[in-house]
Amino acid sequence: MYHTLYSTNGHHRLTSANYVTYVTGELHPDRVMDDLDLIYMIDGEWEIWMEEEAYLLRPGEVLLLAPHRHHYGKRPCQAQTKTMYLHVRVDENGQKLSLPAQLDCRQQPYVRTLFAHIVALHHEPQTPSKDAKLSALLNLLFCELYDVQNAALSLDETTVAKAKQLFERRPEYMYSLSELTGLLEISSKTLNKRFRRATGQTACQYQMDFKLEMVRTFLLEHPNIPLRSVAQNYGFYDEFYLSRMFKKKYGIPPSKIRP
Repeated sequence: MYHTLYSTNGHHRLTSANYVTYVTGELHPDRVMDDLDLIYMIDGEWEIWMEEEAYLLRPGEVLLLAPHRHHYGKRPCQAQTKTMYLHVRVDENGQKLSLPAQLDCRQQPYVRTLFAHIVALHHEPQTPSKDAKLSALLNLLFCELYDVQNAALSLDETTVAKAKQLFERRPEYMYSLSELTGLLEISSKTLNKRFRRATGQTACQYQMDFKLEMVRTFLLEHPNIPLRSVAQNYGFYDEFYLSRMFKKKYGIPPSKIRP
């Protein structure tokens, strides 16, 4: 996922802002912009691509399409999709915050409020203070999005830590995805989303790598224990499956790592 730096005290300039309803569904425009394109999803669903990565946007989520990057659509949004968008000429100066391309803001209604204030102010008559107010609101919006990211990262780290405790307590057991979601009281989609943000892997991929690292350490310390027993000790179906997964991760079979 793309991360881009944004200034929290810069003189940002809003170039366009509006509410949009796509009654029949539309593709996202195929373009490269000089401005940052921020989209807040009100209703519907929309898949938008930036470079070679797809982002599926649902209600309450925000997408930040970075300047000078190719963004486009491959399929239309749902009919009756409603969004707010902001086009911002970003000031490159000032203190920088790193923000990901997509943020879940369903639990942060103030983000939607800020989008709405900015859109409304954009359509008001020009006054001597209008541009300064818009810049201040944009800085505040970036700060709020940064706080959303930090809150999400905290949840991600907590979820991963709880899963890791499960793996450590029962190293002889290989948890299925449904078992993990039940024990952690979380949906499979949310579980994998948190794991990907925190580790770059799904929960099952993380579990596999975690176990293989335990196996590697065990093999170094217990060179004479049969591989069949090692497989049983760490929840693998048999020694052949363990050997295949071990070679896939480390590039060599387990027998080659023993002293």
